[in-house]
Amino acid sequence: MKRKFLLLAFFSCFLILSISFIPSAQKSNVIINSTLDEPPTVEILEPENNTVFYSPYFEISVKFTDDIELEEVEVKYGGYHDGITYRSGSHHSGLLYDLFFINLSVRRILPGMTYIEAKAEDMNNNTATEKIFIFYNSSNDLFPPDIEISKPQKGWIFISDDIVRITNLNFAIIIGDFEFSADIWDSEINLHEMNLYLDDELVMTENYDDGYNQLHDFIHWKWERPLFGFHEIKLEAIDVYDNVAIETIKFFVIDFNLK
Repeated sequence: MKRKFLLLAFFSCFLILSISFIPSAQKSNVIINSTLDEPPTVEILEPENNTVFYSPYFEISVKFTDDIELEEVEVKYGGYHDGITYRSGSHHSGLLYDLFFINLSVRRILPGMTYIEAKAEDMNNNTATEKIFIFYNSSNDLFPPDIEISKPQKGWIFISDDIVRITNLNFAIIIGDFEFSADIWDSEINLHEMNLYLDDELVMTENYDDGYNQLHDFIHWKWERPLFGFHEIKLEAIDVYDNVAIETIKFFVIDFNLK
């Protein structure tokens, strides 16, 4: 029994001495390097690459991540609109942190093959890009825009631009100044051009190919010195595929102003 106790004591002393003689350099071999920085990651969640669209309306969704912090993120798509950019710390973006999403509702793209491109840059100027291609088949857009003339309307009597009575006449009666107003819109594709004619003379025109989505517009035109007699206003709306809509309104002007 005494011999076993001596052996156990000897082994314990040996173990303690062995641990105490481990070189101190080996204890500091593990170094945590906090300066490593990987590039950002960019993932276009919607739509998928090579998607075919039959309408110009679709959603773009992009996910951006970084191991430190994002500095700038951007989404562009081919067509009439350049896309959108967010920069960390700007007045409209705030801080982007290490995770950011961009969601865009697209309302206008060029027909045929086009692209969606997303870019990211982190605080150390590392960059990443993802680009996909989509196809817009616009061959099914056969419908013209819609037009609704709100003023004047047949059967209405206007005195200095105020409605005072509604009759059964198939034309309007105007006494004094008045303002023509109408709505034009297209549910499938964007507007291209609007033309307003008075007695076949062009008095107002608008071209919407200015780089912005234009599905709807309010039309206002004031005739300050109307001429006595019968007249006709014709409103023409054209979409980007040259589908044309035309509405006309006839009215009779009494040549004096009660203002």
